[in-house]
Amino acid sequence: KLAYDDGGGAGQAVVCLPGAGALRGQFRFLAPALAEAGFRVVTLDLRGQGESGVNWLNFTVQAVARDLIALIDHLDAAPALAVGAGLGATAAAWVAAEHPSKLAGMALISPFLRDLTPPGGRPAALRLALNRWWGPGVWASHHKTRFRAAPPDLDDELKRLKAALKGRGRIAALKAYARASKHIGEPRLSQIQAPALVVTGAQDPEFPDPTAEGAFAAELLGGPTRVLSVGGAGHFPHLERPEKVCAEVVRFLDQVRRTRAAGGPVRASSGALRPRTRRLSSS
Repeated sequence: KLAYDDGGGAGQAVVCLPGAGALRGQFRFLAPALAEAGFRVVTLDLRGQGESGVNWLNFTVQAVARDLIALIDHLDAAPALAVGAGLGATAAAWVAAEHPSKLAGMALISPFLRDLTPPGGRPAALRLALNRWWGPGVWASHHKTRFRAAPPDLDDELKRLKAALKGRGRIAALKAYARASKHIGEPRLSQIQAPALVVTGAQDPEFPDPTAEGAFAAELLGGPTRVLSVGGAGHFPHLERPEKVCAEVVRFLDQVRRTRAAGGPVRASSGALRPRTRRLSSS
């Protein structure tokens, strides 16, 4: 079973997928902004996470991508828009490549589009530290380090995350996600035609060079692509700089919606959303 919230309404559906080890509540700032713009907002807990079931055979990017397709079909919402964070972004890109009729456009936040080792060799050590007994606390502590500007309700989010991971099978699912490859492959990326907005935190500790990772995505994605690098933000720019990121995501998805309704192509903007040197204040 997959747990999701459906804001309802007659607008085009935007399905929001969190990353591994996160909850659908991470879209708590973005979802109201999208709803106010007239979208039907749907937020999903990935298999094995939050309130979704744990009895799955695998926890790969492809499996999450199939879940996204199943939800879009269940909602009768194709072609939908997608907002993915981390592994959720990887799954959205997979769907855009393999089943282009399902997605009209997507916003990819801190996407893992290839396998990279973060500085310090953390993945292996982190997996060893995760077990059923103290794993929830270990993961919550790690989760906190991925922020560079903490949202005011971060402590509450960490409490919810720890509680969600205490259920049987939750830590095992998280470890399976950590082991799963995030490599989509350059040929698959290049065949994506859906317009995409790629958002990266300029100080994301998950990437050796976050700005270069955004440029990598822009170069390889086959469709019109915009890139936004958010200064002073880590792995969750939509939570750390919501006033900026939410506005840009809403603006981009609204353009996709309007352009599609008018029957024209969505084009990459000139300079406004290309990789930029201006950064938001960290204060």
